[in-house]
Amino acid sequence: MPAAIIIEPAVHQNLMYVINVSFGGALLAAVLPSRKVRDARKRYTMDPLYRWRMRLTDFTDYSLRVLMYAAVRSDELVTIAEISEALGIARGHLVKIVHALGRAGYLSTTRGRTGGLKLGRPASRITVGDVVRTMEADFRMVECFDTEGNACVITAACGLRGVLGTALRAYFEVLDKFTLADIAAEQGKLSRLLGLSSTEQPLVRMARK
Repeated sequence: MPAAIIIEPAVHQNLMYVINVSFGGALLAAVLPSRKVRDARKRYTMDPLYRWRMRLTDFTDYSLRVLMYAAVRSDELVTIAEISEALGIARGHLVKIVHALGRAGYLSTTRGRTGGLKLGRPASRITVGDVVRTMEADFRMVECFDTEGNACVITAACGLRGVLGTALRAYFEVLDKFTLADIAAEQGKLSRLLGLSSTEQPLVRMARK
């Protein structure tokens, strides 16, 4: 039975339960230390939808947006300044993001006055799962995911790592089914929202596995 991850803070003594995992009818929880309770509680109070989120970092979020922009304008070079204006993302952030995407081969950059950037490979060959794996810092959801730094005394008898590992694999199985071509398929609408001329040229989409 697939695992379901529900992020829902709830204060319990000196701990904050932040990840409830439903797996085969069992409900387990990962916890945050008490020093993080105040921030989690504040955010939970201000934003009720937070309880249902498993968030990516802004770095990964912005990386996907940059790739979508490049996919929409796949027939031409684009600049960081253009992307910054269209997406409303600070240029300083984009410089780091573009560098990381270029290093990973998702973008190809050309220097000089007439330079710019474009996709480093066809949109149909860039999966969302690969981008997320590359751009996220790590997916150590709990301490025991780090085999070298793990100091949890109950690891040998605890089933939580297996449950979260199964959930994480299921998460990526879904992301791996979708490519950049899939998420940027609405070329006309994206062009209009970005203030670009609509080309209505469909991207080649990868067949579902």
